[in-house]
Amino acid sequence: MLVEQHENSILAQCLNGSLHIPRDREGRMFLDRNPTVFALILDYLRTGNLPLNFSSPDEEKAFESEMSHFQIGPSSTDFAAVWNPRLKSDGLEITEDGRKIEVVGEDGDHVALLGEHKITRGTVTITIHVTIPRPNRYTIGVLPDIPQSFNRGFGYKNGVLGWGLHDHTGSLGIFCQTQLVANSTLGYATGDLVTMIVDVDRGNLTYKVNGLRCAELLNCEVIKFGVYAGVTLFNKGSVWKIV
Repeated sequence: MLVEQHENSILAQCLNGSLHIPRDREGRMFLDRNPTVFALILDYLRTGNLPLNFSSPDEEKAFESEMSHFQIGPSSTDFAAVWNPRLKSDGLEITEDGRKIEVVGEDGDHVALLGEHKITRGTVTITIHVTIPRPNRYTIGVLPDIPQSFNRGFGYKNGVLGWGLHDHTGSLGIFCQTQLVANSTLGYATGDLVTMIVDVDRGNLTYKVNGLRCAELLNCEVIKFGVYAGVTLFNKGSVWKIV
């Protein structure tokens, strides 16, 4: 097939190197796409990190649509997002076919794990509708091992090892014990939807509150070895429901 090259055409500029279009890690160029959205995709292809912030919900939807179109992005893993009745504090009660958990005991750390198994590959997304009487020692996150006690929280002082997003502005961010490992632009309170995205392959932990990305921990080597999804609840009457 003979292709005629016209001066200053897009094809000519591609061949002579004068067309300055962003490329991915393998040097590929992509034409005739939304330049703003595709710049985000190319950044993902170069770094392996999903964007933390979008200019609008429409831009985020467009980004996800393009990622699906090109069949790129983290691979999802089947995960039964229900509260595990065997791996929880005695002060917690599970109802609604494993989707709802409530603090029925006294105020204090109450840890609960989700699912039957450790997450060892791919990406898992969990969204929880939270009801919190008042800001306290709440967190949603991951733990590398099943805790010996479910009455010691994680992501807080004197707690078990784990990473989690705190609920309130007094300690805003993703914490591992007392160490702030990633900043957050949002906390969460009663009525909020909190989404956690665990990418074990890359060691990434991403959070959204009411659909808005707010925090991301990247390239955590311990997470790459596999983690359990879990939460710490505190006040009596707290109700968290998986949606």
